[in-house]
Amino acid sequence: MKLEDWDELNSRLQQSLERIERLPRFVRRDLRRMSRPAIDLLRLADQERVISRRRRNPTPQFENLMQQAQEPLTNFEGHVIFASLLKEPE
Repeated sequence: MKLEDWDELNSRLQQSLERIERLPRFVRRDLRRMSRPAIDLLRLADQERVISRRRRNPTPQFENLMQQAQEPLTNFEGHVIFASLLKEPE
């Protein structure tokens, strides 16, 4: 993993969070709850990214956190897509 990978994962998370704003309120609540693991892991990875930048080399902890964050983020993105497909037309 490279330090730039954090930017990519964070961008994907932000795009998904923006998409859920167009969904019904009860769906948004559930999706926000589903996003928590990805947000928490990316927050920890960001803290570790600071240490990695100082060392000019990704730390093993940073790489581990990034790998852990990928699965909940991918699951969250899938749920957002599924929910937007089920959304009733306006």
